[in-house]
Amino acid sequence: FGPIMPVRSAGISTGWSSSSGGFCALTDDVKARLDLEFLELHALLATGAYYRLVYSGDASDPTSKTKLGTGIFNVHPDVKAYIVMRLRKLQGATPASLVADGP
Repeated sequence: FGPIMPVRSAGISTGWSSSSGGFCALTDDVKARLDLEFLELHALLATGAYYRLVYSGDASDPTSKTKLGTGIFNVHPDVKAYIVMRLRKLQGATPASLVADGP
């Protein structure tokens, strides 16, 4: 996130760049990148300044573990599943629990 406060959005990558396209596998490098971005998201949520987390899903199957809105890139299902799993772990978390549990 940038220096402007309060932060209005934080991103979780689905690809390295528009020219290289979406992540085609959940490699160690991709997982490390995503984990760093989730650390940033965790830190923001732990401040208590935010009361909800919203992300783009796929309305065709809202219960699916891989349904993540990825209209720009073709993203490997394992990558989508990992991102959705990490997002769902934050569901119902409170600032106090985020601080206590750590990232």
